[in-house]
Amino acid sequence: MDVPIDSTGIILGDEVMGAKDVGQWLRDSPRLKECLTKQLFRYANGRDELTGELGELSRIAKEFGNRGNIIKLLVLDIVAHQSFRFVAPPEQE
Repeated sequence: MDVPIDSTGIILGDEVMGAKDVGQWLRDSPRLKECLTKQLFRYANGRDELTGELGELSRIAKEFGNRGNIIKLLVLDIVAHQSFRFVAPPEQE
């Protein structure tokens, strides 16, 4: 018995129809770029980002999208950031 697969869905309010739509949604999502940048930064630095680093992380995320979402270039931007090369002082509360 062949039953068709329903490949439609909704991601954060946007309707997608199949894997191609999901891929395009991910490619076009600024939220994904911000999240991926932040998580890669955290992994590379072994810590959460500091408040003073948020603007630079947003810039890196936008640049990631502007250069075609090439993860290798995102990694290079993260490791070129001064936080990767220097120990940051503890943030004051």
